[in-house]
Amino acid sequence: MNFLGRLYLVFSWSLAIFILISAPMPEYVGEKVTLYDKMVHVVLFGVLAYLIVYTLITKTTQLKLVFLVSFLLSVLYSGLSEYVQVFIPGRDVSEFDFMAGVLGIILALIYAYNKFRYKKV
Repeated sequence: MNFLGRLYLVFSWSLAIFILISAPMPEYVGEKVTLYDKMVHVVLFGVLAYLIVYTLITKTTQLKLVFLVSFLLSVLYSGLSEYVQVFIPGRDVSEFDFMAGVLGIILALIYAYNKFRYKKV
């Protein structure tokens, strides 16, 4: 797949995350922490980080730079997605959701490093 196709995947996945994160939810009272919700954040942002690595990695790029850019962009998007939830009915900012997203990013980058450290696309 060429660079534009990979970039399309990243933008499509980012849009899917935004749509899922910005959907209004029914209001509830109290703190609601569920494992299911945290696993969704792990998967959403882990896949985003992996797709960014997959998009940026070439035979001539430095692996450390690709992983640093992927980590920073993914964490920034995770943080911004939590901030956007302030303005959406039934949603609230959760540091646990943000940390679950960061955990997913780290796990995806570990997987990508093991996959791409010897083989560049």
